[in-house]
Amino acid sequence: MCISSENSPGETESLGSALSHSEKQPDEQLEALNESPIGLNQSPEVTSKAVAIPEDINDMSFINAQSPEVTSHTTDNGHDDLLKEDENGAKDSIIKDGDVPDGLRNMSENLSAALVNVSAKEALVKQHVIVAEEAIAGWEKAEKEVASLKKQVDALTLQNSTLEDRVTHLDSALKECVRQLRQTREEQDQNIHDVLLKKTQELESAKTKLEKQLMELLNKPDASNASSPSSTDIGMCQKVEYLEKENMALKHELQGQSEKLELRTIERDLSTQTAEMASKQHLESINKVAKLEAECRRLKNLACRASITSSSFCAESLRDGQSDSGERTNAMEIDTTRKSGSEPDMCELSCSDSWASALIAELDQFKNEKYKQITSGSVNIDLMDDFLEMERLAALPDTKNESLIKDSLVANQCVDKESSMDELKEKLEKAKEDKEEVKICLMKSESVIEASQLQMREAETKLEELQRELESAYKSKQVLEKELMSMQAEAQSITAKVHLIEEEIDKEKVMSVEIESRYEELEEELERRKQEEKLGSVTGSYREIKLKQEDLSLAAGKLAECQKTIASLGNQLSSLATLEDFLIDTTSIPEFSASSSLIARAGGDMLQKLHSSDT
Repeated sequence: MCISSENSPGETESLGSALSHSEKQPDEQLEALNESPIGLNQSPEVTSKAVAIPEDINDMSFINAQSPEVTSHTTDNGHDDLLKEDENGAKDSIIKDGDVPDGLRNMSENLSAALVNVSAKEALVKQHVIVAEEAIAGWEKAEKEVASLKKQVDALTLQNSTLEDRVTHLDSALKECVRQLRQTREEQDQNIHDVLLKKTQELESAKTKLEKQLMELLNKPDASNASSPSSTDIGMCQKVEYLEKENMALKHELQGQSEKLELRTIERDLSTQTAEMASKQHLESINKVAKLEAECRRLKNLACRASITSSSFCAESLRDGQSDSGERTNAMEIDTTRKSGSEPDMCELSCSDSWASALIAELDQFKNEKYKQITSGSVNIDLMDDFLEMERLAALPDTKNESLIKDSLVANQCVDKESSMDELKEKLEKAKEDKEEVKICLMKSESVIEASQLQMREAETKLEELQRELESAYKSKQVLEKELMSMQAEAQSITAKVHLIEEEIDKEKVMSVEIESRYEELEEELERRKQEEKLGSVTGSYREIKLKQEDLSLAAGKLAECQKTIASLGNQLSSLATLEDFLIDTTSIPEFSASSSLIARAGGDMLQKLHSSDT
């Protein structure tokens, strides 16, 4: 179809020229007819008949009229109107020529039917091309999705690998922890076993000693037991009571010394805390003093700068004022407030004064509130004196006011600055005094700490001595207790001991009988449990067989579903095989060569995808 559309313009021009000059150039008409693609693809009957009648000019005109119909129809579907007009012209020429044979009419009818069939096939081919393009677009989209899914799978595999590495690391750490736990448990069990062995050995040795003493006492005569002195028992009891009293007194002394030691430690901690607080306050006071010194220097510089500006402001305010003193003062205040907004030096002065006042207030609060009240009262009195001096100077005549006001303002400012400097010096002196007091407190606290440390050392030495005395007293007490126990053991009657031993033997016999009965019960219980385990294993195997049967039934169902899907895929393959047959049929026509190749490629891709999905 594409080849015929490319060759259609030249062919239509050649055929149009052949139609206009049909009577003059019959050979050119035959060549144009032979060069047309439809003429080459026509049946042999059409070509033979078209060549066999070269003598009749009317027949040649019919052939020339027929050939543009064929070529124009093969170009494109947009030339349907031209084809209809050519067909109408051909029919008119056939009707006019009475000598046209029936074969040519049949040929024209066959050609018209073939053209209709070709147009229908072209429409069908276009539909197939659209379907193939949509399928290709879908496959490309599916491939993109598959690529994105592959990327996601790679990311998930990486994540899984990292998680597996982490899991392995955690498993190794857990195994190490379990190993350590087992090791500690084994060590604890070993220690417990060792202690039990030691205790049992000690008990056995004590038992053997008691048995030996028993045998010795049995071998001794009764007279020796009767003639045992009672005075030794009384003396030993008195010694034991004395030692117990001494032990209690030593314990009381030890408790008192420990309480004193605790009090000394508390005092030492408090002294260290006070020393730290004093050092912090000392550092803060040093920082504040340094800030105040810097502020004093800055205020001196600002005062030297602001003296000239303030004198000019006062002169202007007095020139513009009225005769009344109150009005003059009000005008001066208004002028100073207006000019303070335009002069940066005055703004800096006010800001510095406010900051200095804030610092001074902090320092005064740190030292004493009463002193702050006194200084604020003195400052207010100085301000009132300055105000009265201004009123008095304002009442003087205008000729003398300027110089007097300037001098008075400068003098007042100097006095104010000197007073502020004196106050700052006093504050600095007080800060130095506070610093010295803090130093003295620190020295005292250090001396107290040293004394407490000495007392602590003495108390520790006393404690060591008392502990040594206690240990010696405890050892002597243990020796006396052992002697007393030995005397009491000798004082006991042999008959009572024999009765006790017999009772112990009876108890041991009863315990052995109980242990034997318990052992038999445990053996019976073990046999019963073994039988229950055997029965449970049989029931478990029966359940496993049932589960396997259920799994087999599920697998059979899945196999049936797979067979159904295979059958549906076979149906799809058969439908695609019919489509391939149709495409092979259409490839025999050259107009559909390009479209059929595209459809065949699409069908082949579809078959490959289906085969891959089946596998």
